[in-house]
Amino acid sequence: MMRKGRVRIVNIIRITFAAVCFLAATTTQASASYQMNRLDFLSGDGQSCALHLNNAGQAVGYSVTYNEITNDTRGAFLWDRTSGMVDIRVEGQFDLPGGMNNNGQVVGTAVPDYGRSTGVLREANGELIQLNPLPEGGRDAFAYALNNNGWVVGTSNNYAVLWQDSVVAQMIGGTSTSYSYATDINNNGRISWVESLHENGQWTRTRSYVWSQGSNTLLQPLTAGQNCQAEAINDSGIVVGSSGTHAVAWDTDGSIIADLGIGTAHGINNHGLIVGTAGDSAWLWSIDGTFSVNLGALAGAGMPSEARDINDFGQIVGGAGYNEYQNMEAVLWEPVPVPVPEPSSMLTLVSLTTGFAAFFRRRRS
Repeated sequence: MMRKGRVRIVNIIRITFAAVCFLAATTTQASASYQMNRLDFLSGDGQSCALHLNNAGQAVGYSVTYNEITNDTRGAFLWDRTSGMVDIRVEGQFDLPGGMNNNGQVVGTAVPDYGRSTGVLREANGELIQLNPLPEGGRDAFAYALNNNGWVVGTSNNYAVLWQDSVVAQMIGGTSTSYSYATDINNNGRISWVESLHENGQWTRTRSYVWSQGSNTLLQPLTAGQNCQAEAINDSGIVVGSSGTHAVAWDTDGSIIADLGIGTAHGINNHGLIVGTAGDSAWLWSIDGTFSVNLGALAGAGMPSEARDINDFGQIVGGAGYNEYQNMEAVLWEPVPVPVPEPSSMLTLVSLTTGFAAFFRRRRS
């Protein structure tokens, strides 16, 4: 008799656990939903796209307003919830936006009417600091990304470079016959960079590397000879980008740890969530392959969208087509909050448990 009683109790626990799993499953499913928010334009309409996002919820990107009479008006914007979209472009001194860090510093490029382009660091207070190029060569320099220590990466004289301060550019990779540029840097000083090879009088293919403390690791392609394009690196040293036509993630030893299918990965956060574009749609992937989410578009089916960056809170920025011309508008995707089970749901769970217990008591009597 005691054994039968224990069996009934175990059955009640199992049924209760199943009910809890059901509620948890519905909650997990809801957490995969994202809400798209339009970030607007600097002036009128035209095209805009958010390129990078920090953990404070600030985004940086570009906005272009079309005007057939006065020509196009171009701007580099900084966006946050309080101020909205603010133009931070200073003509000839800060023209093309690059990345930003959690301290509100932004990097970009100055493109004067005459003379060479140079990398620029914009401090959180708006001060602009010019980044000195490599001393030899006399070619343009561009700044593309920076970490929370204020270290900046980009290209100078066709080499991938690191600026640990504004005075000295350190060459990290490339040759005199190739074109190389750094795409991202993590907070541990590891840098992803790309080399475009010039062979037999033509540009042939691209290879990608990770630089760390003076040494470089080659990122392996899915298939030998494919183009490899590194786009971003997180603090664990995981790199994302593309190999051939597939979005991929590389481990710290250069081997591929995730083939995400046809597309390109543009960003990865410190929790292993990856964003990018597949076909004409923005996508979110998990690095372990447990889920993928089509983030959707503004104007319905058939309209393009692209995801460019994701922060550690799961917020995503990019652009989405908004009119019949498929012009893009900067957007922010935010995860829908995971719902706490409502009292009615909890009451249902309690009722189920109580009902099953009463049923077994009646059967016992």
